[in-house]
Amino acid sequence: MSLIDTALHWWRHAEPSAKPSPSIPTTQPSYAASIVRAITTVSTDPPYLSSLERCGLPRTLVYPTTTLGRVLDQTADRFGVATAIIYNHHTWTWAEVRQQANRLAGGLAALGVRRGERVVMTLPNCPEYVIAFMAIQKLGAVLVNVGPLTGADDLQQILSMTSTRVVIGLDLQSPVLARAGKDSTVEHWVWVSLAFYQSALKRLGYHLKLWEETKSPANRGQHITLAELMEKAPARPPTVDPEPDRIAVLQPTGGTTGGVKLVQLSHRNLLANTMQVAVWAGARPGQERILAALPMFHVYGLTSCLMTAVFGGHELIIVTRFNADEVLELIHRYRPTILPLVPAMCDPLCDAVERENAGHAKRHPHDNANGIVLDS
Repeated sequence: MSLIDTALHWWRHAEPSAKPSPSIPTTQPSYAASIVRAITTVSTDPPYLSSLERCGLPRTLVYPTTTLGRVLDQTADRFGVATAIIYNHHTWTWAEVRQQANRLAGGLAALGVRRGERVVMTLPNCPEYVIAFMAIQKLGAVLVNVGPLTGADDLQQILSMTSTRVVIGLDLQSPVLARAGKDSTVEHWVWVSLAFYQSALKRLGYHLKLWEETKSPANRGQHITLAELMEKAPARPPTVDPEPDRIAVLQPTGGTTGGVKLVQLSHRNLLANTMQVAVWAGARPGQERILAALPMFHVYGLTSCLMTAVFGGHELIIVTRFNADEVLELIHRYRPTILPLVPAMCDPLCDAVERENAGHAKRHPHDNANGIVLDS
């Protein structure tokens, strides 16, 4: 064999080098596969988490496993002497709210309200709304949360859908409720009056309007005022075991079709939403003031105003009917730290601030000349 043949033979049968050929597959992932895997891993993380982190919000929450009535008891134990409700220059502490809710719960139990019983309530924002709402929850009953301006036809349909035996309503709305409940299953009508909170002149107008509205014959069933019911009621309601997954509220809504529907909301639903609102707002337990201009017979106002206040032991400044000038005056007086709104409220409030600033500028022209920013 020549020298050339020997070299060719060695070249063809030489041992492979330690470094594999690029064409030979290996068990190590390729660079492209690593990139794909990295992209896939990042894309599985929900995009909203980065927004939560920028706002300083936790990714997860541990939600309460109790009921709305028990939350009131816990708040009253913790913040009993603290102010709970402010309404027309009247105040209530959390201990007083619990005491009145317990007494009304005892009164409703005497009317036959039991666990799971549907109770229709048609009240505007007022202290009695808070008391009645919590009393119904303490009994494990179900609140049918109807607005006080709901028409007679819709009310009739709601009463028929719920087969309720007890209605808590505003005395000024008695004619509409009477028409709606003419052939219903209602046995007890509990009437709430707001005349006590009015000034002397407004109280006179309230009673005049009430006299005109109640000239029509009363509906069948027992008629009793909420004050009378509480006066005769025991101080303690029946004991009801907490069941977070039971229905707490039936919320009427038109949805997208316009027909009346009832949305089921459990204790767990409402407390989870309330905790989310409180964490998002950065609410400090026992240190916030919430101005409740939103109607609490809508679930937005119910959660962001009433339940957030009960959950955190905050002061609840109640507004029965939204008026921009009156709300602005309450803002100046009580300095609320949380003010839930809807866009329809923002424009009138901004107009009220501008009118106030314009009036201040006329009274104190030198302040504006010096560029002082007026407090709004």
